[in-house]
Parts: sequence; structure tokens; C-alpha cells
Amino acid sequence: MYAQVLGIVDSTSIVVSRTGANLTANPLGSPVQSVIHDPTYSLFFNDSWKIKPNLTLSYGLNWTLQMPPYDVNGSQDVLTTTSGQPITAASYLANTERLANLGEVYNPTLAFTPVRDLGSGASKYPYPAYYGGLGPRAAIAWNPEAHGGLLEKILGSKATVLRAGYGRFYSRSLAAGLVSTSVLGDGFLQPVGCQNPNMSGVCTGTGIVDPTNAFRISADGANAPVGTITPTLSIPVSPGVNAPYSTLVESLDQQWKPAATDSVDFSIQRQLKGNVILEAGYVGVWGKNLYQGIDFGSVPTMMKLNGQTFAQAYSNMYFAMAAGRTPAAQPFFESALKGSSYCQGYANCTSAVAANESGNILTQSVTSMWSDLDTQWTAFGPALTSTNQCFYCYAYTSEGYSNYQAMTVTAQKRYSDGLTLNANFTWSHALGIIATNQSYTLDNAGNPFNLYSDYGPQYFDRRFVFNLLGSYILPFGKGHKIGGQSAILSRLIGGWTFSPIFSWGTGLPINFGTGSYQEQGQAWDGDLSASAIPTGTVGASSLSNTQHFGINSAAGSNVAVNGNSSNGGSGVNMFADPAAVFNEFRPFVLGTDQRTGGAGTMYGQHRWNLDLGITKDTQFTERVGAQIFVQAFNVLNHMQWGDPSMNLLDPNDFGVLGGQYGALTLGGSGASANYTRIFQLGLRLHF
Repeated sequence: MYAQVLGIVDSTSIVVSRTGANLTANPLGSPVQSVIHDPTYSLFFNDSWKIKPNLTLSYGLNWTLQMPPYDVNGSQDVLTTTSGQPITAASYLANTERLANLGEVYNPTLAFTPVRDLGSGASKYPYPAYYGGLGPRAAIAWNPEAHGGLLEKILGSKATVLRAGYGRFYSRSLAAGLVSTSVLGDGFLQPVGCQNPNMSGVCTGTGIVDPTNAFRISADGANAPVGTITPTLSIPVSPGVNAPYSTLVESLDQQWKPAATDSVDFSIQRQLKGNVILEAGYVGVWGKNLYQGIDFGSVPTMMKLNGQTFAQAYSNMYFAMAAGRTPAAQPFFESALKGSSYCQGYANCTSAVAANESGNILTQSVTSMWSDLDTQWTAFGPALTSTNQCFYCYAYTSEGYSNYQAMTVTAQKRYSDGLTLNANFTWSHALGIIATNQSYTLDNAGNPFNLYSDYGPQYFDRRFVFNLLGSYILPFGKGHKIGGQSAILSRLIGGWTFSPIFSWGTGLPINFGTGSYQEQGQAWDGDLSASAIPTGTVGASSLSNTQHFGINSAAGSNVAVNGNSSNGGSGVNMFADPAAVFNEFRPFVLGTDQRTGGAGTMYGQHRWNLDLGITKDTQFTERVGAQIFVQAFNVLNHMQWGDPSMNLLDPNDFGVLGGQYGALTLGGSGASANYTRIFQLGLRLHF
């Protein structure tokens, strides 16, 4: 609010499109024309071998080749060094970590080279093609024969089928990400940015200006500076070096591969009396080479000086300051800032950091803290790409992985006596590193140097799910004992069909989070807040996940105060005593805690819904009839509360339930949506 009232500008950006060998600037607003070829080839072999009349083996081999996107105009960039050597995310992170352990910075100048200028071969692809997409698959089905005894009672007479299968499958990478990302480097689409301009119109970079000398709209000019737009660019293009500082640049990793999944399943199917088929099975899916975003501006928290890492120094300072104590001198800061003017006027450099960075330290804003200090280090130079080159230096990689395990039970009653039923139950667990889909951007891993730190439940990890749907024709009217004797009565009470759909599932993970989205220094585009850490006897897994009514904050407490009915809140909370639960947890602290908890360490409210369809068929004559139908969605008008905010940096809303779960009126859709009861009425005449 202060900055807006004064008209202070913290950053500006504009995109300049360029074409030609010298990357000549086009008039502002001109688009880049792309003509992309993105072919995929597939060869496969399948065979089925009936080994015995009751034993069948199926097998095959598939080879998939998705070529990298090829722009006929060559309008694609590759992330390289200033000498034109491609940079991979894996090598960049490995070098950063290796040198940080030696107390040195690895922060090479990033550059972007048009794909046709790469080496003497003038490659036409932004990354090498992957030719290893071999996908074997095999499945077996056995219908055992049992004659007499206990085995026949269990398996029946040719009434049981056992199946097992394995397959490897390759996904097709989305063209949108592959096509757009390769042109979003610095060159053909050049993001020209200005970070923290001063009152003279000079772009100063991060952490330089303050309210006394920052550029102010109107006071210092009608238009904030956007940086210098040169007629042409030198190749390779280096933002912040031979081109202006960029707000956002993106790249496709040179080691990009299509995602692959290995699937295994086992099942046993048994036919029972009454036209009932029962099946139980297991399915396991392991995914690798999944999309994972990486930002090169992540903090090297493992940087070590004087026998101590930055993470250890941060942890010591946090716990001291959180307890109201003055932190002791930390070897890392005393070495990293030794001789700096930053420490002048303080007892030591640690005291200077504590005084100037207390807000960032106590809110786990690790990236903001390091960024403030990145131009002050004396033991090494700036370590963040956001300091000198690009605020977001984002790469699309295929380093993600996940797995899914499930037990499924299904029961199907085929039509008889007017009744059809289908039911299924799933007990599953979805784990991974919270990678989002290929079309997403600015979603940096919590700790790019150790992706396993984010490993945990996925956002969609609903542990138990049950579905039941059926159709029942009431036994009245023609052809039935009741009402079939009278033609008029038969038309009135006959032809009624009831079709219910019932679904139930346990809750989805809730990110009971620390709240900063910077807890591990995940640059400026973290999409996962680390889970809070239990400090008492209450763990996240034992907490309530249902509604409690009439809950208002205790006197003097700000926990869940926004839910107080006295100030317009709902008075509904997921906890009977939200303040007690809030006080049982502390933030995730870098240097002490290692795992973020995935999508969340606790699960939200259970969900259930009942829909109902009622149909009345009436035949007036042999050729003329009518059908009246009523469809009721959420027929019981069952209210379901949305899951609450569980952010330690937002105690006012902690646990408060104040909205409807996935309501259609709020943009929700599909099976997960909850809405007030809806009726649909229809009439159909046929002749």
C-alpha cells in the first residue's frame, strides 16, 4: 500500500520480438511467427498365444519416437554458456552444490543461442532426440479348472479367472510446452526488464534502492524505464550482460526425455450366483522422466564457510530469535561478510544480519534473505541469477518421478429381476515430488538440489474411494403380479425405474504449511510450502477432519479470528480448539528439517454425494409412448464445506470453514464439485 500510494515502481517488463541472423528488433507488438513440426512415430508388435484352452499369454513390444519440435524459421533458443556450450539443469545444480561445499560460488553467465547457431553442425533441434523408447508388455490370463472338494467351492467350475500383466508406456510430451518454451529464452522473444529503477531512471537491480531514491510515477516521469532496447543483439544473448536484465526467461533442458511409466497389475475375478461378478486386484504404476520445473536462481543453502553451512547458521539464528534471544555469532556470516560495510555499527556481522533480516528469518523467507545479502558477500560474489541476469530463470526438465499403488475391488450384478448394480472400492496411495503437468510454468521444486525432499502424498492422493450405481425397475404393471391385470392401472404404476449414484471418498491432502514458499530457498517461483512440524503430542495424522460449529477465538487470541460469528465469520472450524492445534506446530526450519511433507501431512474432510434418476415409461399404443424423467443432483441437498487454510503465517484464517467445496457456482466442476440440489425434468415422446 505504501509503495502504491507513493507510486514506487519495483520492476517493469516488456517483450521485444526479433528476427533474422542478427536478431533484429521488430516494432513493439510484433509477434514471432512459428511453424513447428512435432512428429511422433510408433512401431509395434503384438501377439497372443493360447498355450492351453484355459491359459492365454499376450505379449508385445512398442517403440515410440517423439522427435523434438522443429521450427522451420529456426526461432528457437537453447540455454548455453557465453561460448555457446549447452547447459543442462543437472550439471548446473551439481556444480553449484559441489563448489558450495568448498565455499565457492558457481554462477556462470547464462546465455541463449539460436538453435541454428549451435556449433559447426548448426543443429535444427533444441534438444537431442530420445531413441530409447522401447515399451515391452506382457499379460497372462488363467481360467483354472477345479473338480470337487474345497478347491471347487472356492474357485467354482470354470468360474474364476486370474490375470497378471506388465507394461512400459511412453507419454507424448505436450506440444504446447515444447513449442512455446524453446522460444521464451532471451533472443527471438526478448523480455526486457528493469528491476528497481531509481529516480534518475537507472535500473539498479535487487536490493539497491529504497523509498528515498526509488523511481516514482509522476514525480520522476510518466513512464517507468523498461531498459535499453538495442536494434540487434550479439549471439549468444546474455541477459544482464550484452542484453538488458530479464524478468523471465525459459528453456528446455538438453536432457529432456518423454515420460515413461511401468505398470504392474494382478487380479482375480470370480463369477458368483445371481449374475454377480466379483473382482479384486492390485495395480502399481511407477513414473519417471516426468515434467519438473527448475529455477537456476535457487539459493545454495549448502554453502559452507568456516566449518558451517548457511543452512546451519540460519537454523541457529531462527531458534534464538524465535525464543527472544540474541543469536550468537555464526561462523558462516562472520566469514561471508567479513570486512563488509554491512557489518559496520554492529557487534559482529551476525548481529547485522539479525537486525536487518529479522522479518525474513522469522517468516522463513530464505530467498528474500539471501537476495538482500547477495551483493554484500565478501568471501564470494553474487550467487543468485536473479541478482544480475533474470528474476525467473526457469527450465523445463524431465527429472520428476512418482508412483501409485492401489487395491481395487469391484462387484457387478448383471441385469436380472429388473436390477443392475455396479460397485467399486479403491484403497490407494499416490506419492511423488509434487510435479505439476507439462503445460504449467513457474513451479520450482522445493529443493532442486534434492528433489526427494518434496517426496510425499500427491495433491490427488484420496486414500479410500467407494462408488455405487444401479438401476431398478419397480415390479409393478404389465408382466408383474401387482397392477398387471388392469391396463389403466398398469400404465399408472408400471414402467418406473430408479437409478441412484452414490460416491464417497476420504479427504485430499491439506498443506498444513509454514507459509513462505521460500523455506528451502526455492527462488521466487516456489509452488509448495513446506509442511509445519509438530512440537507436542498432537501429530497432523491424528487431527480432526470434520466440522465443529460455534467455534470462536478465545479472548486475546488471533487464531481463527476471521471465523468468529461476531464479525461475519461462519463460526465453523475443522478443530474444536484451533488455537491449541496451532500452538502444537512450528514452521519448517532450514538446517533442521529435511522433508517438506509433499502435498500435505494431514487429510481434509471426507466427501460423499447422492444423485438420483427417476424415469417413467408409458406405452399408450403399440407405436406411441412417452418417457418422463427426473434427474436430481445432490438429491439430499447435502452441504460440504471446503477445506480450510492451514498456513502458520495466516493464523487469522487457521482451520476456518467458510465456503462450499468445489461449488459449481465458484468454478468447480466434475465429480469433485458440491452444489445445492439441482433438478432436471424432461419429457420424451416416441412414435
